[in-house]
Amino acid sequence: MNDQGNTGNHSFGNDICSICGSLLERDMQFCVHCGARVGTKEKTTPAFTGSQGTEANPPRAVPGNVPIKKKKNIIPIVVTVASVAMVAIAVLILLNPFGRENTSQTNENSGTQSAKHKEIEMPDLVNQHFSQAENVLDSLGLGLDIIEEQVAGEVEKGLVIKTLPEAGEALASGYQVVIYISAGPEITEETVPDLLGSTREQVEFAFWTLGITPVFHEFPDESPIGTVLYIERVGERVVIPASITVHISSGKQQTAAVTQPQTPTTTAYSVQVMSYRIYENALKARDDLRADGYDAYITYNQVVEMYKVHIGRFSARQDALSMLEYLQSIGYDDAFLIEAQFS
Repeated sequence: MNDQGNTGNHSFGNDICSICGSLLERDMQFCVHCGARVGTKEKTTPAFTGSQGTEANPPRAVPGNVPIKKKKNIIPIVVTVASVAMVAIAVLILLNPFGRENTSQTNENSGTQSAKHKEIEMPDLVNQHFSQAENVLDSLGLGLDIIEEQVAGEVEKGLVIKTLPEAGEALASGYQVVIYISAGPEITEETVPDLLGSTREQVEFAFWTLGITPVFHEFPDESPIGTVLYIERVGERVVIPASITVHISSGKQQTAAVTQPQTPTTTAYSVQVMSYRIYENALKARDDLRADGYDAYITYNQVVEMYKVHIGRFSARQDALSMLEYLQSIGYDDAFLIEAQFS
């Protein structure tokens, strides 16, 4: 009876536990049934089962008879899905580099094979300089080997003589082309022999054996006819074939007998230093000699059609010889003595 009386003396207010739904006394801070703080939304597992209460735990009334819904625990599902996704991503990461490498390698091989199978027409390089031919082949992606050859004829050094393969053939990129270039015409040199005082026939034979062509000019001289008086470039080496000027004696000049009184003549000597076919060249040489203080003048030989540059008119042969020796000592090696008649 006391328990019932005590129970009956409890004054219940309008407070309800939001967790277990029990009626609570007014101004209570904690639920006496589930222990939850009054006013909290955290769900606490009820301390009782069933709808029947006891004197210590009276039955709980749920306002409006609204059933309490249990929240589903979705964390395991989320964890499972996340794990599967991470595994899938890891597999893709592991496999992707190989895939990219294989794809890159496939594309590279495909491009290489395409380049290798690309055909290039061999250009015509004959008669081009080897440096120009090298630029052409390089622009086409072709390699180059150079072989130098000595060739007959006047083929300029460095020009392409032939190529392997020949022009027009189809080549693959990177093909090594062989070009043959000229080393220039074969050069033969010979020394001009000193045959002064010999005969014309001796000069012809000696020059012929060396590949030299003598060009003879006759001049009056006290020496026997055909005697060699002068040879151009004696002792020098010349490229064969060559042409060399040779002066020979035409014998002592004869004067024709005349019935009329002859104009008195004087024998004089001079030194011939140069001869030219072009008058302007002879004129320049004369002026240069005059500028150096020499008595220089020009004569013209109609037989050989040459302009001769002389120095001096000496009445004494010995004076002329002294001038000749002096001129030869200062570089006029081809100078020689001339005897002439002056009116």
